[in-house]
Order: sequence, then structure tokens, then C-alpha cells
Amino acid sequence: MRIYLYIWFLITLLISFEYWTLNYHQSLSILYLLQKATIITPGLKLSTQPGRLLSLWVGWIGFSLMVIMNLYSLRKRFEFMKNLGRLSKWLNFHVFCGILGPTLILFHCGLKVRGLVGISFWSMVISFSSGIIGRYFFVQLSSQRGEFEKEALRAFESLTKTLEKYRITLEPSKRDLVLNQNLIRVGGNPSQMEQSLFTSFWSSFMGDLRMMFSKAPIPKSWPRKARIHVLQYAMNTRKAKSLHSFERLMGYWHAFHFPFAVFMYIAAIIHIISSLIFLGY
Repeated sequence: MRIYLYIWFLITLLISFEYWTLNYHQSLSILYLLQKATIITPGLKLSTQPGRLLSLWVGWIGFSLMVIMNLYSLRKRFEFMKNLGRLSKWLNFHVFCGILGPTLILFHCGLKVRGLVGISFWSMVISFSSGIIGRYFFVQLSSQRGEFEKEALRAFESLTKTLEKYRITLEPSKRDLVLNQNLIRVGGNPSQMEQSLFTSFWSSFMGDLRMMFSKAPIPKSWPRKARIHVLQYAMNTRKAKSLHSFERLMGYWHAFHFPFAVFMYIAAIIHIISSLIFLGY
């Protein structure tokens, strides 16, 4: 997903540069230089105004991406597509199209969203924003509870062997204290009580943020390798304990996400048809 985000950022940066140069310093525009070199039709008017050729192409590409991203839904539902790559990779592509598409639509509108286009655009924003949250839910549900528990047990055994290898003797209570501290740090719940849906989601999300910016706390006498095993244990234990909560959240999310996605397409199609008929595009 990180590569897709880099691509999105670079494309957005390039289009922003082009829109800025075409409006204020046309001589610096890449399209203008290509036109000057006769690579682009000399008579073509380079304008970012809504309704112009450049704006139309950006809009068509953005809408095409919003259509293409539905390949993920087909991949999930049709048996003949089951062997066409991992579902997680299709989801990443789905999210990428869901981010880049609305970005291009925003430029297509000249950074102004109002009327029917505004309704369609904000439906897109809600749809792709909830899609990012849905991807997070999918990651938490990527395996079954039994698999998470097995991975947590494997990490625990690896930790034990690593400590034995370095001749580090530790009372079980102190070892469990370190494991529980890290479980809490990644957003897990050491107790057997089930957390509420919001608490489970929020603690997991904040735990993932903490992991991005800090290392797992372990005693100074422990080797670096032990930190990896501790983190693996904490993450898989958290996922096993919160699996049921995320399954319920996924159901609620789909009920919220789907209507906005449908309305987004309806509004976009009405906008395209009305533009073709009444504005003569």
C-alpha cells in the first residue's frame, strides 16, 4: 500500500504543478513545453477551466478509476477470479483507485464542488474515506482466530528459546508482565473481558500508531531478537482477542459504505449524461 500512496502523491504533485503553471506561469508548464515541441497539437487550448479538454480528460480518467476499482468486488464474488492474485493486493489496488479517482475529479471540477457535482464528490469523499477504514478492518480479519493464536504461541516459544540461548533466566511472572505491557501497548486487552466495539477499534488503531513511532519495550538484558518475538506475540494475541469485534464492525461498515458508493455512481452518471446532452460535450 505504501507504493500506491507514493504513486498517488507524485501524480497529485504533478497535476497540482501543471494546474498552477497553466494558470500563473504557463511557460513552466510541461504540457506547454510539449506543445511548443509539437509533441502535442499546437492548436490545442491549454486551460484548466471546467469544461475544457484538459479538465474533461482528467474527469474521464478519474471516473474510469472509480469504475476500475470495482474489479476488487468482482474478484471477491466470482469463482473464476479466485486464483487471480491475493485478495489483499486487490484491496490495495481498490483503495488506490478510490483515492486517486476523487483526487482527479476534484481537479476536474477546478477545485470547486457545488450542485450535482458537489453531491457526487462528497459521496465519493465519504465512500473512499470509509474505504480506508474498511481496509484497516480487513487487515485485522485477514486470518482466523485459531491462526492468530497459533502464531502467538509460536512467537512465545521463539521468545523462550531466545532467552534460553542467551542464558537469561526470568521468573514466569516477570516474563508475563513484559508480554502484557506490550499487549497493552499495541492496543490489546490482557483480561478475558470482551471490549466494546468502539474501544476495540480505537485501542487497536492507537496501538498501530504507537508501533510506527516507537519500539517494543523490553528489559535491557534481552537481545534485540527478543523484541521481534514480543511484538509478534502481542500483535497476534490482540488480533485473536478482538476478532469478533472487528467482524461486527465490518458488517456495520459495509452497511454504511455501500449506499454512499451506489449514490456516488448514480450522481456521477447523471452529471455525465447531462453534460453530454445539455452542454454538447
